[in-house]
Amino acid sequence: MEVGELVNVNVADLAKDEQCPFCHKKPKGHSTKKPEEVNDEVTSKPKGLGIKVVDRKTGDLPYTTAAHHLISAMQCYARVRRLVRMGNMVEYNINAPKNGIGLPTTHWTLKYPHGAGRVKYGDLDEPQGKQKVAYALMKELGAQWHVGHHAFDIMVPKRDLESWKETGAEEKDGDDVAHETSYDAVIIDMLLDLVKNTSPELCEDPEKDDKFKASMDKISDLIRKYLDKFNGQGGFKPADSSPFFVSMRAYEYSGIAATLKTEIPVNSDSY
Repeated sequence: MEVGELVNVNVADLAKDEQCPFCHKKPKGHSTKKPEEVNDEVTSKPKGLGIKVVDRKTGDLPYTTAAHHLISAMQCYARVRRLVRMGNMVEYNINAPKNGIGLPTTHWTLKYPHGAGRVKYGDLDEPQGKQKVAYALMKELGAQWHVGHHAFDIMVPKRDLESWKETGAEEKDGDDVAHETSYDAVIIDMLLDLVKNTSPELCEDPEKDDKFKASMDKISDLIRKYLDKFNGQGGFKPADSSPFFVSMRAYEYSGIAATLKTEIPVNSDSY
């Protein structure tokens, strides 16, 4: 993600705060009966995603389910101000089930074998103890381990970083050329791309609500498709989730780093 581009989009929208977020020309209430909803407010409500919670409290590998926003509500969506105002204008819901997926995680009440006893995940040896638990659960469940924030940096092949744009890699560079990114950075790029490609005249379209929501749902569906590849079915492998990794453990488990020619940065706070 180009930080400068995000700043420019937000600064431009602030300058047009009283105008419609789509056309940036007419008053913000010109095509809606609810002009008060054309604001930049975002609330994260994981329960709204409708994720079925699994609580396995017994055995050596207990886990529960994390309700994960495919498009992060606060770390991604809320950061693109103009898009949020568009979404509020058409009553798009970032917490709707279409933007959610259930992923395995731990909980402060769960304990794992350690020596002669059992301890919480956070008290397991670093990194071997935590890695053993996370890897075993990812293998069993075919899903990414969801622990920690998404802002850690990873290195992925150029072709993976650009695949959501369907532009492919620069052939002269080769598929394994490493580029640094993060889950949040890739998604913010997708959201900025949507802002740039949304017609200014959409605000006058009687079907603008459905069309905007469909565009957002398309992004959620694409991210879900990549996360689902982690299960290794249908000829896919965990590395095919690249560049969408929700934890450093999932990234490491994918083995994609082994295909690159550069040293991979490690952020121990992301485990």
